[in-house]
Order: sequence, then C-alpha cells, then structure tokens
Amino acid sequence: MVTMIFWSTLSRGKKMNVLFLVVTAMLPIICKGQHKAPDTVTEKKGNSAVLPSNFAYEPLASGEKINSIWLKNDHVVKNAEIVLNCSAYTRTCSKNKDNRFQLIGNISDKNGSVLLKDLQLSDTGPYYFRLEFPDNKSKSFTFTEPTNLTVQGSPEILKLDVTYEFFRPTEVVCLAEGNPLPNLTLNFELAQTGQKYQAENLTIHTANEFQIRGEIQNPTGQQYICNATNQIGTQQKTVYVGIPHSVFIILTVFILIFLLLACLVYWKFKGAKKASSSPADPSPVKDDMTYYSEILNNVQTATNDIYYSEIKDNGKKDTIYSTVTM
Repeated sequence: MVTMIFWSTLSRGKKMNVLFLVVTAMLPIICKGQHKAPDTVTEKKGNSAVLPSNFAYEPLASGEKINSIWLKNDHVVKNAEIVLNCSAYTRTCSKNKDNRFQLIGNISDKNGSVLLKDLQLSDTGPYYFRLEFPDNKSKSFTFTEPTNLTVQGSPEILKLDVTYEFFRPTEVVCLAEGNPLPNLTLNFELAQTGQKYQAENLTIHTANEFQIRGEIQNPTGQQYICNATNQIGTQQKTVYVGIPHSVFIILTVFILIFLLLACLVYWKFKGAKKASSSPADPSPVKDDMTYYSEILNNVQTATNDIYYSEIKDNGKKDTIYSTVTM
C-alpha cells in the first residue's frame, strides 16, 4: 500500500528513472547471473600479479567441458589478443603467451583468476575473462567487466650513443623507458672548460606509450649525461664524444695485418740469405787425427819424389826408384 501511494505521487519522468535503476540492478539476474566485478591491479615490473576473476554464471552443469580464456585489450574475441586458453578442469593449455600465465582459480568455485609472472611494461592494459563451452558454443560468454592491470617501472636507459659521419659527431641519442613515462634531460660538458650545461637544442620524441627519445644534432660537448626520471626512480648514463670505437678497431686490425706481413717478409729474406751464403757441396768437418794424418801422407809423397832419379849409361836407361821409409 505504501509503495503504491509513493508510486502515484511520482511524475512520469521520475517513474522512468526508478524503472531504469531497478532494471539495471536486476540485469545480472535477468542475464542468468552472468557478471563479474571490475578489478584494478597495480604492480612493479619484474614482479608477479594475480588477475582476479570472481564471477557468477548460471547454470554451470556438473562435468561440462569448459575452457577458461583470458583476452587482452578487447572483450570481442576477434578484436582481442588471446593470452591464455586452458581447459578449466584438466588445466592443459592450448595457448599461454610467453608461458608466463598460470591458471590458479577453480571454475567450480566460480573463480577464473590467473597469475602473471615476470611482469613487463607491455603487459599493462585491460584483460577480459571468457568462459567457452566446446560442446555448446551458444553458451560461451565473455565478461565485459575488465581487470585493468598497470605495470609500473622505474626509468631504464636503453640506448645512449653518438652517431659519426667521417669521424665527425653528428648526433647524440638517448632512449629511455618507464611507466609513468620518464622525463628526459641531456647535460653536456665542454672540452675547454670542463663545465657542465643543460643542452638547449634537445629534441624530445615519444617513441611509444612507455619510451621517450632525446636527440641532439651536431653536438659540441666532450661528454653527454642522460638523466631519465619518473615518480618511481631515476637513472643516469654518460657517453663520451671523440674518435669512434670503430676507428680504433679498424686501425688495430690494419696494424696486426702489417706486423704479420712484416714478419713473413723478414723470415723469407733471412732464409734466402742463408741459402745463398752456404756452399753447394759443403766439406765435412774433419777431426784433429784425420787432419794430421793427411799432412803426414803428403810429406811422405813429396820425399819419394825427391829420391826419384833417372840414370842413363851407354845409351841404356835405367830407372831406379828409391823408397824412403819414414
């Protein structure tokens, strides 16, 4: 009775507002209890995070085949990235992106929660839980209430380098990432004074959602210090401007090749000189006994020649050989 009196006192516009609120409140019941509370998860890079999914879905028949699926960025399957697709009961997975997802919820308890390991900044985004019934596709349902994951990370300088053109520095580049997106500064030091200044000709570009890039054209400093800072932390790196390392590598290679060729020429020349100075048929080296024996034989031969004579008598020629025994 009180409700009817209250209803009769409302204007038509207010009655429509009340009906809308009542229907909205009863929507999960009208849709067979298919609903899930939206969740927000914030965690740091490198850690693990639980993506909760406590849902209501009626009816769930006992023993019915069910796949637990997690979508990223969109609740429509064809527009989303499927990061996990597992059998709810056997827990065997046909899809597990980078093998970093682990199903920890129990479908019987209406819990499809997953554990995501080794968080990366790129994991940030909305995730949607889906129930899929292989034997009855018409019952498959994606919960439109997302689990929003935010992965925070302190700044990390991915690149700090100098570009050269004919040994002349033309550009200094610093690339950093983090979430929230870091602020980037480049300080430089003059070779003449050693004083440090903040570069005024620094150009900043946003490479993507988490990366920022700073560039300086035609640098004049001796060294550049890149600072990346956000609410979580800061990082600093230094690069020196001078002769590029590639030049030293090339010079080192040329020097080594030159030394190797010089050694080869030297040994070849030394071998040829040694061969030309050696006799073609070298005499064997004689010991002392052999040497003195030859001298003695030579003396004896000469003595025999001295006592050789020819005697001519009356037209007769007699040759007398005298042998001197020594």
